[in-house]
Amino acid sequence: MKVLAFVSLIILDFAVGIPLHMFYPYGPTNGDARLPAVDDGSSSEIYINTAFNFFGNSHRSLFVNTNGDVTFLSPLITYSPAAFPYQQNTKIIAPYWGDVDTRNGGDIWFRETHDSGLLQRSSTEIQSVFPEQTEFNATWIFIITWSNVAFYGADRHGKHRRCTFQCVLVTNGIHSFVMFNYYKMQWTTGDASGGDSSTGLGGIPAQVGFDAGDGEHYYAVQGSRTSDIINVPQKSNIGIAGKFIFRVDMVTVEQATLINECDNQICQNEGTCEDLDGLSRWRCNCLPGFTGIHCETDINECASSPCQHSGKCLDLLNAYRCHCRNGFTGNSCQIDINECGSNPCMHGATCRDKANHYLCDCQSGYIGDICQIDIDECQSNPCYNNASCIDKTPGWDCACLPGYTGIRCQTEIDECQSNPCENNGTCVDLVDGYECLCTNESSGLHCEKWMNHCSSSTCLHDGMCINQYGGFICKCLESWYGERCEFREINRTQICTDLEYTECSCFTHQLKPKPKSNKLLIGSIGSIIGLFMTLIFYTTWMLLNTPNNKSNRVDPEKTKLFPDNQTMKNEKISELIDKNKSPVGSDMRQKKHHNCFTDHSGFDFSKLYVNKDGSKRIIKCRHQRDA
Repeated sequence: MKVLAFVSLIILDFAVGIPLHMFYPYGPTNGDARLPAVDDGSSSEIYINTAFNFFGNSHRSLFVNTNGDVTFLSPLITYSPAAFPYQQNTKIIAPYWGDVDTRNGGDIWFRETHDSGLLQRSSTEIQSVFPEQTEFNATWIFIITWSNVAFYGADRHGKHRRCTFQCVLVTNGIHSFVMFNYYKMQWTTGDASGGDSSTGLGGIPAQVGFDAGDGEHYYAVQGSRTSDIINVPQKSNIGIAGKFIFRVDMVTVEQATLINECDNQICQNEGTCEDLDGLSRWRCNCLPGFTGIHCETDINECASSPCQHSGKCLDLLNAYRCHCRNGFTGNSCQIDINECGSNPCMHGATCRDKANHYLCDCQSGYIGDICQIDIDECQSNPCYNNASCIDKTPGWDCACLPGYTGIRCQTEIDECQSNPCENNGTCVDLVDGYECLCTNESSGLHCEKWMNHCSSSTCLHDGMCINQYGGFICKCLESWYGERCEFREINRTQICTDLEYTECSCFTHQLKPKPKSNKLLIGSIGSIIGLFMTLIFYTTWMLLNTPNNKSNRVDPEKTKLFPDNQTMKNEKISELIDKNKSPVGSDMRQKKHHNCFTDHSGFDFSKLYVNKDGSKRIIKCRHQRDA
């Protein structure tokens, strides 16, 4: 009896099937074997260590064929897919029976595995779509993957069309299941089966299903050997596009039960259940404010700490409310209230906004929360030396007493610094003043006055007193000299005496009075010594020339002061100055103009002498005048 079972297909909107990461792991990194790159090839017989039941028959070996199928008992190299049932004793599992040619590209991988993780995965998937298999635990898996394979006869354009699909055999030694996984299917037919070499479409498209090999029992997926089979990645019998699961250990193929996963699910808090594509896939769509698999959890909107600046969060249904600290506002207390907005700080202070308060940075001279207090800077008595403190804003000033200076009047002014005392006076610094200690030669506030020595010391004989530092000098009239003009230049030469004049005035040309000095003293001493030596010489001479008897007494006429020739000279001079003959004596006007004597009565004789040193001396003589 023929049994033709058709799977109810669910056409999905997806352009591709399941992603590759939902495939069972394959490839060389997972220990897979690889079929050689041939056309219409097959593996050798592969012995398996767990019996696989297929349509009621147990098998211990299988063949992996190039053209998209797995067979028992014998390989299958037929490239054009035939309708089921196929020929006797050909037991076929056909995930995509078509004319595959791996010489144009692609690989075929296969392996037997007992990996515990994969066994658990497959068991869960089977249990989810076969409710009666809740106790099923897989013990063996065989995975065959056609990865990116091309079709036979593809030209340069057709070589870019590829197919990737997978067949997974699962059993526990009793119950057997087969999974088909599809990623991208871009061709259906090889060139030898009437397909287009550029598109891989047309001709006799691929076959998908199972054949018991008894000519009676088989199963074909809807769309097999038609152009619609290219859409198999968009179809499923379990609600996941590109994935199929079948039970194959009985005489008929049993398809998975497509159940409404939401039938037994209760979504709480008015959540709605949504049945999803896939195995045991459903979802509760929760109302705002709830979460969890069954919408059983009220979302704590405060969990994310939405309230800023230490605001307290109140959880509401799908909302929250922030109780802000003083100084903050906004839905999340995100706004810092500007407490400086009202300009609370006084006297030019700078306001600094803080959380729920403000700080005033006061200008110098002010204190207080809002800088309202004017500081009395004089309170600390900053001024020295009894100075007066003047409070200012900011700061203070010191009004110094006379004699002090400095910011704090700490420095005593040195009034002597300007050297106010004159004439070697000594300055004594006082507070707000000074005193000059003058020498004996000066007086006055600044010792600016010299002592007037002329007030107590006068010059004699009409001499002129000239005051000087340390003393005075007298400027004497003609013929007077000495410190006070106390001496008169009379009889300073023997000439006038020799000429028998009683008075003589002797002076040099343009003679000026000079102060008494050591030279004068030395000269006087020298004159005395010279006079003394002359007397000794004269006495000695007289003794040597005096006769011892009275007969030798000298005639007074013969004992004159000068020798005869001198006597003669004097007589001659005497003749020259005879009053009647002397031009000086006869000219009274000359006497008036040569009043060298103090009584201004003139002179009787005058003569000019030139000394060896070039100086000139005038000798003026006269007879003494009656008083």
